[in-house]
Amino acid sequence: ELRRGVFSWSSEVTSLMDETEFGSESFPASLVPHVTEVVATGLLHVEFALWSPNTRSWGAQPAAGGPEFVWDSARAGLLTDPESQFPREESFGLDLGPASLRDTRDDVFPRWIRVTVTVARSSHEPPEAFLVDAITVDAKQLRLTRVDNLPKVSESRYLKIGSEWVRYNDVRGDLLTGVSRGLRGTIAKPHERGVSVRAGRTVTFYLRIEHGREGS
Repeated sequence: ELRRGVFSWSSEVTSLMDETEFGSESFPASLVPHVTEVVATGLLHVEFALWSPNTRSWGAQPAAGGPEFVWDSARAGLLTDPESQFPREESFGLDLGPASLRDTRDDVFPRWIRVTVTVARSSHEPPEAFLVDAITVDAKQLRLTRVDNLPKVSESRYLKIGSEWVRYNDVRGDLLTGVSRGLRGTIAKPHERGVSVRAGRTVTFYLRIEHGREGS
């Protein structure tokens, strides 16, 4: 499920972001239901793509003029520095380094945010399909039951096999070909025969950020 919470400004910090680590003694997981509210349930995937000064296309990778998938307005390596409190595997193309943390003149904010949400079918319904055969970590073809349950290719080619997201290029009978593995932040892994395959319904929308800023 997706939750949201509103946290007030603290005079003891110099950042708009509360740097309390989720799951720590000061912010245990058990506290979350009491300080947040449910926005949506039954979600298979939520993704935020952010338009930066270097972005030229929504479809490209960040290093090739695509959107960013993590954002640090201070450009100080808060998300991408291995020594940071919040390390991430993704890089942020506008990072300048730790010295930028206190310099607000070079802060940046995205102009647009593309939100992609994939919602699962009702919990009372079975998955759209199951794997007919076990697959290896590098398999590029998948044989499924009930291929007719999948969304039209023109709508979405993404599937969630167990905990792994994949994307296929074509369908030949019950065989999916040209499969790309380990997508949407997941890791490619072997899967046994009979593992559930979910597609859900994907919705994409765009939000314009009025206070977008490209920095100096």
